[in-house]
Amino acid sequence: MGKKIILDCSLCGKYHEVTEKTRLAKVMIKGEDVQYVEFYYDCPYVTMNGKVL
Repeated sequence: MGKKIILDCSLCGKYHEVTEKTRLAKVMIKGEDVQYVEFYYDCPYVTMNGKVL
């Protein structure tokens, strides 16, 4: 799980609690795979297809 924070959510435009999550991501740069930790926010008011509830 991630940590809970309160902010002005850029995903839905409301001020509320969101979950900050991390995951290991991979990208290819100049032919080499580079792994990095990606931080993102999970908004409970936005569906998987991007619609605001």
